[in-house]
Amino acid sequence: MLPNNTLKIIVCGPQRVGKTVLSNTISEFSNVVPTEYKPTAALRILECEREFTEEQLKSIPSFKGKNTNKVKIQLWDISGDKK
Repeated sequence: MLPNNTLKIIVCGPQRVGKTVLSNTISEFSNVVPTEYKPTAALRILECEREFTEEQLKSIPSFKGKNTNKVKIQLWDISGDKK
């Protein structure tokens, strides 16, 4: 079970659509788009923390009424390879 202030986002889709680039950008792991394609092997989990306003948190059902504006985010970058 995830801690109360953690949001898990699963990033999935077909191969070569930019799931890893999107995950890297959101998590601030990297903001560089690689020139060479390297497929993700199975799964990558990236973690980051963001601050949201009360208004923004109202749009996330599991965060309604919570007394925090810091949210830990887990990005699950899942390979598009069917194997």
